[in-house]
Amino acid sequence: MVQPKNSAWIQGSPVARLGVLAKARGLDWAGILKSHDIDVARIEAPDATVGMETALELFNQVAQAIGDDAQILDHFYETPVGFTQGYDYVGLCAPTVREGLKNWAKVTLLRSNCAKTIYSENSEGAKLEWTIPSLYRDVTQFSLAFLGWAVRRTEMLLDGACEDVKIRISSPRPSSPSRVLQKYDRRVKFSQPDHGVIVPARLLDHRPSTADPVLLQIIEQHVYSIIKERSSETSPLNRIVEAMCTMLQDGDCSAEAVARELGMSRRSLQRTLSDHGTTYRNLLAEVRRSIAEKYLVNTELPMKEIAYLLGFSEISTFSRAVKSWYGVSPKSVRQRIHDLPLARASLLRHH
Repeated sequence: MVQPKNSAWIQGSPVARLGVLAKARGLDWAGILKSHDIDVARIEAPDATVGMETALELFNQVAQAIGDDAQILDHFYETPVGFTQGYDYVGLCAPTVREGLKNWAKVTLLRSNCAKTIYSENSEGAKLEWTIPSLYRDVTQFSLAFLGWAVRRTEMLLDGACEDVKIRISSPRPSSPSRVLQKYDRRVKFSQPDHGVIVPARLLDHRPSTADPVLLQIIEQHVYSIIKERSSETSPLNRIVEAMCTMLQDGDCSAEAVARELGMSRRSLQRTLSDHGTTYRNLLAEVRRSIAEKYLVNTELPMKEIAYLLGFSEISTFSRAVKSWYGVSPKSVRQRIHDLPLARASLLRHH
């Protein structure tokens, strides 16, 4: 299925890859897709896209059906090169590890109009990070899929010299065993504020054996022509959510502040939200609820710090908000969620 403009989508290839695992484990993949109104015959087409919310549901559904919360990580680690069309090659054909990682971040729009791949670098090394808008909850399985792909592709850039590569995972340790996690052992950190792969600085100038400047130029021309077509399709609702998250941390998340951040009037902001069937107040509450859930489920941050990150001036105000969302205190939410193994966020999804 091809999603309409301005909806939040991802490229169909990760969902198609998920289908390989689902069918191998005996699941009725065609039936699963049909239940989500996805055309089975179209999902592997180069231009196929899937709504972000639907994709997240699919990944969670498959993980729960097979009863393994780590297998998606291992499965995507084994994704064949080329499965993601040109996306693989813009990195693998780059002249250095640094440029390869940067290229993957540059062409994010090839994969999604709302999820992002971010490259950052400091004196210690470089990080390839994966982020999904805070409007979405329970992104663990989908994020682990990206991580599996990213770890293996990083290893390929380094020609296997990955002894000092580190992994950061934004969710707690999976309850099921994982070959990838066993391989990286103590170099994996869980319940982190970010999610991605870290490469030490001394390896960034390494020239991959897959480097191919001629092929890279050809692929980049093709990829950037697609990105140019899609650049106007970024969901306006996701842009508003991103601005809200930024302004929450800055301490002023009023409608006026967010509108200024986006270079629009408050009236235009309200009109856009109305077109998407919501209001500023309702969307802000949803964003806060989603961020609160992630911090309560995936981290051990103190309640006072979570309240601050959500823009609440008093912890008592934060506590009242959480109780209105879930019917229990923040401490109770954290305790009850941590008691759930595979379906860690099912309590929150049912409220």
